Amino acid sequence: NNVGQVGNGESGEPMEPTKVDFGSSAKVTDLYGSRFTTCAVREGHDKPWCWGSNLGGVIDSENDAEVLRPTPRRP
Repeated sequence: NNVGQVGNGESGEPMEPTKVDFGSSAKVTDLYGSRFTTCAVREGHDKPWCWGSNLGGVIDSENDAEVLRPTPRRP
């Protein structure tokens, strides 16, 4: 979780399992994880929500900063 890939709003190692908050009614239909970035597809949405490393703008093309919470991916 050095770049926020756990999605709990912080970087650094969590000391216990962590639930990612998408809102009370959100359902995840697909999940993808890599070494530095995690993405999930929410039911009823066509864009993935991602968090973690944003190096090269892979999550948000307007910014290279780490993304610590689930964020809709912007091309």
